[in-house]
Amino acid sequence: MTTELTNLPCGTVQIKVCVNHLCELGWVTSHHLVPTKEAQLKKAIHQSKTN
Repeated sequence: MTTELTNLPCGTVQIKVCVNHLCELGWVTSHHLVPTKEAQLKKAIHQSKTN
């Protein structure tokens, strides 16, 4: 699993989570929100693998 953070010019933080070549993207307004969004993206990947 990898997590990549990108700070966008508008101040938003883009989060890209990948597990075994399956990736999900999310955006948050502050770095303190990253762990929660990362967990949501991991869950989304896990659910897509089971469907």
